[in-house]
Amino acid sequence: MRKELLLVLFLLFKIAVFNVSSEEFIETATIHTPERTYQIEYLYDADKVQFGYCKRAQNGTAWNNVEYVAWEYDEDKRKTLETTEVWKTNKWVLAQEISFTYDNEGNKTGELLQVVSESVLRNSTRTQWTYDGTQIGQVSVEKWENNMWTLQSLSEYIYNSDGRVAEVIFRDKTRTIIWRKVFAYNEAGLLLAQTLQTKTEGVDPEAFDNESRDVFMYDEKGREILKISQTWNGEEWRNIHRSTSEYDEEFGDLTIQTFENFHSQSWHNVTQTKYFYDGAGNLAEKQFRSWIFEMWVEIFNENYTYNDNKDTQVAEFNRLFFAGTSAPQVASFLPLSYNNSDVVDSPSTTDLILAHKIEVVHVAAKDLKVSEQIPPLPTTDINSAQINVWVYPNPSSDGYFYFNSREVNLLSYEIYDMFGRLIVARSKNDGYLDLHHAPSGIYNALLHTDAGKTVKKLIRK
Repeated sequence: MRKELLLVLFLLFKIAVFNVSSEEFIETATIHTPERTYQIEYLYDADKVQFGYCKRAQNGTAWNNVEYVAWEYDEDKRKTLETTEVWKTNKWVLAQEISFTYDNEGNKTGELLQVVSESVLRNSTRTQWTYDGTQIGQVSVEKWENNMWTLQSLSEYIYNSDGRVAEVIFRDKTRTIIWRKVFAYNEAGLLLAQTLQTKTEGVDPEAFDNESRDVFMYDEKGREILKISQTWNGEEWRNIHRSTSEYDEEFGDLTIQTFENFHSQSWHNVTQTKYFYDGAGNLAEKQFRSWIFEMWVEIFNENYTYNDNKDTQVAEFNRLFFAGTSAPQVASFLPLSYNNSDVVDSPSTTDLILAHKIEVVHVAAKDLKVSEQIPPLPTTDINSAQINVWVYPNPSSDGYFYFNSREVNLLSYEIYDMFGRLIVARSKNDGYLDLHHAPSGIYNALLHTDAGKTVKKLIRK
């Protein structure tokens, strides 16, 4: 138990403070990781709309160019193109492009990744969404192989007569059904259970084996008060996790969420979150606690303020770490910025996961320098080994994150929570990362591939 506490205290050196107001812009963010220090310079156009950022690495007293990322938007403020360039042999070299397409209703229909190989931009992977009216019908992921698109995975959505999702069926590259998720609702339309089932080997197309499920309970007002995650052992359902929710009797706001693990035939506390609100009903503070030495230990708090012109847009987010004392021990920094369509843009995910401290510099709008090209800077070449993998959707509302890469194969993975505790470990490649048992939050996935290890941040909604 003492080792667990020390691990928790050590991992408290991660992420952070957001601080952006309607009158300020992020100019730079300095990211300190165990291996290297990076600087992110945010770039704005003449209308002071962020269109990209330039990443540099510290080398002694100099800053060396590493990566330049730029975005383009259509007239409806939807992202249409994301371009990434890397610094090689004292010049910027195109590395990849991601293009996005939409239908007339604004639904995303396509996402195409192209990467540079032998100085030529080549197709890599693409995801396509088809709709039945306003509802998603299919999601397909394809890989460019032998000068043609080959299917990697296909998800099919089946709906009830009332428009609610009844099943999601997942097929592999041969269109063979691998698993399905089945949803059950009560008469009020509230979700009672979602069950993951794997395809039974054999010729019967309707035969599936239970794998895991989530069961939900609600109060008389239709608010979720209990979620239990279970696994099937071949004979019966066994409890794994559960989360309970409590609400304010007067206003109905969520006040406490408690997460517990089941072992030794009983439930055991793990974490707890308490919620506090301001006079306008906006979330003002979260208190995060962990069950250590048979008592709740306050780990960190999050405090929120809001922009005057947009009641629901967070202007400042502070995370203070307590380490079981009454005074904060460490506060780190993480930039949060809004583009003109209120979409949050941030630097490289991997860097933020590894960051021990991030320093942010803000400038007033009147003092902001705008750029329309990559800022010049004396640099040297940076050789950084990268493993290009794609995990989607991220954030995920159901806890399933699909893995795709044109270069590497996933061998195994582990997923850790924000306190460094192992949540999931899989020694096989199912084509997806499974976090559906876990509560909402931010997790780190350590992916073992045939080309090495890489880390991805996962957001479970």
